Amino acid sequence: MNEIRIDDLFTNVAGIAIEARRVFISRYFWANFNGTVRYGPLKGFKLDDNPSWGPGDLAPKLFGLYEQEVLKLLTELRGKHRVLINLGAGDGYYGVGLVAAGFFERSVCFELAEKGRDATKRTAQKNGVTDKVNIQGAAGADFPKIIVELGLKASDCLILCDTEGAEFSIFSSQCLASLQGAHIIIELHGYMLANANVSEQTLISNCQQLFQVSTVKTSTRDLSSIPELDALGDSDRWLVCSEGRPKLMSWLILSPK
Repeated sequence: MNEIRIDDLFTNVAGIAIEARRVFISRYFWANFNGTVRYGPLKGFKLDDNPSWGPGDLAPKLFGLYEQEVLKLLTELRGKHRVLINLGAGDGYYGVGLVAAGFFERSVCFELAEKGRDATKRTAQKNGVTDKVNIQGAAGADFPKIIVELGLKASDCLILCDTEGAEFSIFSSQCLASLQGAHIIIELHGYMLANANVSEQTLISNCQQLFQVSTVKTSTRDLSSIPELDALGDSDRWLVCSEGRPKLMSWLILSPK
């Protein structure tokens, strides 16, 4: 019989309790904000009330805190491309939100999970952009062919990828070569693989042959200008910032040479 360590038991129970609190706080603010983003570049965007992915992430999204590093990059790149290609679109936070906010004329959302595709469709309907959001299944290394079939060139597109580790198989050398002219943002999930360092370095090396490459990581959050959080205790206030990540996240930024 395996020995049960008290510290492991405490860690597991604490983790469950913390995540439950994140979800409670998210639901509280979702109800109070009527599911509408109140701060940040996506202000006014209506979130789905039944997210298939990360219900505890509703609070940071409502406050414009979620992946601020990515939102900053997208804001800086606004106007450079007409179309967003969203690989791993989840519930449509970016694929619908950035179209509703006027960042892009339209989007193509690739999503493996049927629940995610359904949520993206509902979110597009709720925000009045159904005709501007094209929903596809899972993206593979041949997804650039679908872009071409839709009448798009790589230079028309900004590509945003969050595919939970599939990025290492999607962005083959051939795939990257067909995407020159696009800006590409890739969330890295090397920690999910046994050979994390090798996989990430191989991807970076392949990207550097065709693109200018930089990296950003999750950074600080400033809550001092959000009055709705003033009355919260410290623990709950900082849980509003939490994205429930297992480690510090980083993104590859690929810019045309």
